Amino acid sequence: MSNYLELKAQLATLELKLDFARASEKATAIREIRAKMAEWDMTAADLHDSAAEKAQARASK
Repeated sequence: MSNYLELKAQLATLELKLDFARASEKATAIREIRAKMAEWDMTAADLHDSAAEKAQARASK
């Protein structure tokens, strides 16, 4: 059985691994999103407009 200090050290190591994995996967997601937006000739405004239209349609029901 591990003692408290060993477990705390393992937790710190896992937290670092989590932070690295999240940053890496976030960077990949951003690259993929940018590529799709370029492929479809979209801008951030296109995303905002679409979301606003859906919210407006729901509100008017």
